[in-house]
Amino acid sequence: GRHDGCRLDRVSVHAGRWKLVTSRVPPWRRLYDLEADPQAERDVAEHHPDTLARLTRIAASYVPAAAEDGAAPDTPLDEDTLQRLRDLGYIDVPEAASPEEPF
Repeated sequence: GRHDGCRLDRVSVHAGRWKLVTSRVPPWRRLYDLEADPQAERDVAEHHPDTLARLTRIAASYVPAAAEDGAAPDTPLDEDTLQRLRDLGYIDVPEAASPEEPF
């Protein structure tokens, strides 16, 4: 269980050979083929859209559960706030980050 007020900003889903890692703040998602890339270094999301969609749906199923158990409500952050958090070292955006909403 999570403590009261805990935000669920990152979710990882493992299914067989696949690992999906998503971030809500800042928004990005990565899909790894652990069979071909055990160290999860190469994002293969663009090559496996069906797997990405399936695992993204699973990751999204965790979001309602967070809201039900008292987690902080989602508050979108503007780009200025995100940049200030990056500058302070609180968040980082992996290279080639996708700006789309992960779930």
